[in-house]
Amino acid sequence: MKDKGFWVTFIIYIILMLGDFITTFMNEHWRILEVNPIYQATGKMWPILLINIGLLGVFYYCYRGAKAKPTMRFAMMNAMIIVILGRVFAIRNAIHHLLNPITENQALERLAVEQVTQQTTILLGFIMYLPLFITLITYFMWKLDHNVEKK
Repeated sequence: MKDKGFWVTFIIYIILMLGDFITTFMNEHWRILEVNPIYQATGKMWPILLINIGLLGVFYYCYRGAKAKPTMRFAMMNAMIIVILGRVFAIRNAIHHLLNPITENQALERLAVEQVTQQTTILLGFIMYLPLFITLITYFMWKLDHNVEKK
């Protein structure tokens, strides 16, 4: 099978994307507990779904495209794996709320806390994507000493 690593990662990405949506919607108070900034801004889940489907297209095109160079392929694989790790934590939190249900009042209290800690969410998002940037910078510096692109 050609591009086995890509296909395994791509399929895991799709499975976890579906798992994230399913576990989110299984929670009775998902509208209150959802912390995704896109949902917070729009109040709807379909923009998140469209962005995720768009990302699948970008990952596929950039990795499998006719002119995809090793550097772009590496960057796409790295980005997919970072998103996968983020989804694992999101699914874990959703399952935690399913196994430990809370009342609507408790959910509303958490919403108030969420609004107060929105900057923390932004910081955590930055921290989540920081390894992507570190890895890409390291790779580009490493590439200066190694010929990985076909000429």
